[in-house]
Amino acid sequence: MIVKILKITVLILVSLVVSCTNSVDPDCDIYRNGIIEVDIPDTVKVNQEYEIEVAYGAPNLCYQFKELTTEFSNNNLTISAAICDNSNSDEDCPQSPLYGEETTTVVFKTEGGYSVFINDDSFYKTVWVE
Repeated sequence: MIVKILKITVLILVSLVVSCTNSVDPDCDIYRNGIIEVDIPDTVKVNQEYEIEVAYGAPNLCYQFKELTTEFSNNNLTISAAICDNSNSDEDCPQSPLYGEETTTVVFKTEGGYSVFINDDSFYKTVWVE
């Protein structure tokens, strides 16, 4: 019985997702406050590659992940997620929130403390590079 309910639930969710635009429009409205969490060590070694996991989300399923960017500037690392708002006034968006994870690789080139920012300007944590 539980399996049957789960199958029905999955079918409903899939049909709701399909009702939104399936492709990412290159000219879409970008939602930039989508990063929820970043899994990055407190201490790393200089010139060593580190894979970091980034969790992102958006208010509903008409949003779609576009890209994850990392940018080093002085001793700052900024991690941003571009999430497209594919909704339009003619369609109803499923109200289930969008959630996903992406992995990216970073390399810290100099020793010292790095301030990590997410969503363009929100301080997240300090990473120490040895």
